[in-house]
Amino acid sequence: MMTDHPSSATILKSWQTNSQSWISSIDQNEIASRLVATNAAIVEAILTHHPQRVLDVGCGEGWLSRAVYAPERTVIGIDGVDSLVGNATKKAGGPQYACFDYEAIRQGKLPPWAPFDLIVFNFALFEDEATFALLKQLNQVLHPNGHLLIQTIGLLEQEPSGWRTEDWRSMKTKYPAPFPWYYRTREDWEKELAQNGWEIRAFTSILHPETGQLLSWIIECARERL
Repeated sequence: MMTDHPSSATILKSWQTNSQSWISSIDQNEIASRLVATNAAIVEAILTHHPQRVLDVGCGEGWLSRAVYAPERTVIGIDGVDSLVGNATKKAGGPQYACFDYEAIRQGKLPPWAPFDLIVFNFALFEDEATFALLKQLNQVLHPNGHLLIQTIGLLEQEPSGWRTEDWRSMKTKYPAPFPWYYRTREDWEKELAQNGWEIRAFTSILHPETGQLLSWIIECARERL
C-alpha cells in the first residue's frame, strides 16, 4: 500500500503515458474479469433504467458508451486523456466524445450537454476525497430524478481503504508506467456517499460466475431527498 498522496495530475499523467497500452488491452480482451462478469453487469445496470441521456465519465476508448448506445438514446463519453478520446471517436458507433479532465470539472468546467438522467463511472474513480468534489460538480448536470452508477473494484473485507499501485503485471500488454489509485471498502463508500448528499439505492456485489470471487461492486445512487 502506498503511503504518499498522489495528485490528480499524477494520476492523469499515468493514464496519458499508458493510453496506447490500455487501448490494446481492451481491444484484445485481456481483462478476464470484464469478459466473465463486470462488462455485462454495468451494461445491464445502465439499461435497467432505460435512460434517454447518458454521460459516461472516464470513458477511455469508449467501449461502454458504444455498448449502451441506441438511436433513441443520447450517449456522451468524456475522458481526460486526449488519445483515449481520439480512439473512441475514431471507433464511432453512435456516441459523442469530448475531453474533460477531472480537475477541470472540479473547477467548474462542466459538460455543456446537460441534463443527463444517468451518469456512470465504470472503474473510473481513482482518487480519495477529490472523488466527492468531482461528484458534487457533476450533480449539477444530473436530472433531479436521475441516477449515478459507479462500478469499482471490490476486495476482501480485511483490506483497508488506502492508496494502491497498479503495476500491470497481470496484463499481456506492456505498460510503461505504474498507476496510483485509491481503494475504498464498502463501509467507506456507504459512509462517504451519504456524507456527500447521495442516497444509495442498491449496492451490488459482482461475483465470478464459476469461483464466486468478488470482482467489483456496482453502486446505484440518487440525489439525497431533503
